[in-house]
Amino acid sequence: MFPETWGRNFTRINLCPFRSLFCLIASILFGSNATAEITLPVKLDYAIVRTALLENLFTGVDESVRVPIDTSNCNFLTMARPRLANDHDNNLSLRLDVELVGGASVGSLCVFPLHWRGQIEVIEEVYLDASPGVIAFRIIDSRILDMTGATSVPDFLWRWLKQYGHPRLETFRIDLSILLTEVDRLVEEVVHNAAPVATPTIYPSRFVTPAATGQGLQINLALVLPELPHADDASAPPPITAAELAAWDERWQVWDAFATWAIKTFAADADETLRDALMESLMTARYQLRDALAGGRYEVDPVRELFVDTWTNLMPLIAAAEQQQDSGTALRYVAFVSAGDALQALDAAGAQLGFQFNRATLLQLARTLVPTLDPQVLDYGLEPDEELRKLLGLPPTPADLPQDPPQSWLDWWLPAAFAATTDAESTSDLDRWVPQRAELGRYLAAVEALFGTVIGAESKRSKVPQSMHTIYANLFRATAWQESCWRQYVESKGKIMPIRSSAGSIGIMQINQHVWRGIYDVAALGNDVAYNAQAGSEILVHYLVDYAIRKKEHKLTGSDDNLARAAYAVYNGGPSHLRRYRTPETKKSLRAIDDSFWRKYQAMKARGPSVVRQCYSE
Repeated sequence: MFPETWGRNFTRINLCPFRSLFCLIASILFGSNATAEITLPVKLDYAIVRTALLENLFTGVDESVRVPIDTSNCNFLTMARPRLANDHDNNLSLRLDVELVGGASVGSLCVFPLHWRGQIEVIEEVYLDASPGVIAFRIIDSRILDMTGATSVPDFLWRWLKQYGHPRLETFRIDLSILLTEVDRLVEEVVHNAAPVATPTIYPSRFVTPAATGQGLQINLALVLPELPHADDASAPPPITAAELAAWDERWQVWDAFATWAIKTFAADADETLRDALMESLMTARYQLRDALAGGRYEVDPVRELFVDTWTNLMPLIAAAEQQQDSGTALRYVAFVSAGDALQALDAAGAQLGFQFNRATLLQLARTLVPTLDPQVLDYGLEPDEELRKLLGLPPTPADLPQDPPQSWLDWWLPAAFAATTDAESTSDLDRWVPQRAELGRYLAAVEALFGTVIGAESKRSKVPQSMHTIYANLFRATAWQESCWRQYVESKGKIMPIRSSAGSIGIMQINQHVWRGIYDVAALGNDVAYNAQAGSEILVHYLVDYAIRKKEHKLTGSDDNLARAAYAVYNGGPSHLRRYRTPETKKSLRAIDDSFWRKYQAMKARGPSVVRQCYSE
């Protein structure tokens, strides 16, 4: 039975990723001024172990290693194509194709040659080498099979294999000392920040009890937390100060910069499927950040929960990314994961250690992956990042809208209520225009003219299937209606300023500056209505095509119009909200948003853009 005090230390156990070290923390039980040891499992997938085998031992043609029996070149053993598995007894099973060649050397010739082909399976015990952080392998059993699967082979072949093959296989090592070094550096950084006056003893981490499991090698990491004064759990937290709020603002900005850098780093070398999943995790994290900041003030530090949630989502993706790397890079990935999981464990002991997710700790974590990393990568900037746009599958940064006359019938189409006034207005006239009631017809006509140009430009880009183009056009117009009533600006206290929500969403399409930082120019989103409209169109197209259509929402629900409902749900709530419009468990507040959009979409589809007028009569 677990000690009663464990309950408060496992408050986040439901957030653990499937391979997270945090999931298996044995105990974080602190008495007054006492140390505690945490045992955290580090997992090496067999794909990483095999890659290391190929790079360090099986370096010949067709994943082979040739072992000479003597100096004559007539007698040798070739082992090739290693396959790894667990033998269900915490040992490693290694199966190899084997070729044995024997003969007598006569001058430069080999006479009476013998060729034998088959397979060998060796069972290896995983153990800790004398060198700290090095994993070694010892053969404890083996068997040899011919091509028919029979185990009866000539004795001399069996002797050769044991005498020459086994020792070569046992030379293989995996050096994880980098992991110990990086975790120790991270712990030292955390403890230094938590106790800047005292100088607590920093205990080096170490590996214990390595074993083979069904998915890979597991090497437990023992982490000893230093002596620090115990915080009184019963005492009420002091009031939040202005300085604390300012510090939290700095931390969430650093966290966002860190998450963006890390996911970009993994996505850069990933295949298309993994890249898309990584970028989805970034956008999910940013929508969570938007929601955390929506109230403008927070009762607790928002970065802790953001870090844990993002780390939870990232773990299976980093595991997949590891398998696409060489062994050196893969082991860096493992070190990065282990250090991040150690941060989760330290966060669980936050009251004891006074731990904070600040710039120094996140920079140290980033340097686990890239030791020479420039600290400026954690600077929070608002400038557009073309690499980020490319990873998301977006076109280059929006340029000025084309001024050519519209070419498609959809671009020409304006309802009669607007048509009489469109010639008098241009896109630039919309900037800083807050229409009076008498100007409403001209204003809405000018917005529709802008939207027609945006829709026409998207048609030329051809990302939206032609059969879905009308759905996209209605989605775009209805979203702008839902988000802003087709307004970019409002007047307040005699000043004209962009419409801005408490969560940081800006302008006619309500593009959120926290979600889309680095992807769009935040200043232009507020000052340029055409730029804001283009950005909103790109985002909607991304969610319509890459999410709703790709995941077959129309096929699953039997209605093409449900593509628009799904795309808007993601636009409003993030990638995890794709199906919320048809999920019974959806919160009432979100369902109300989706229902409101759906009514607007249906009205837009039935009556055209002129229906937006009703927004100004309410």
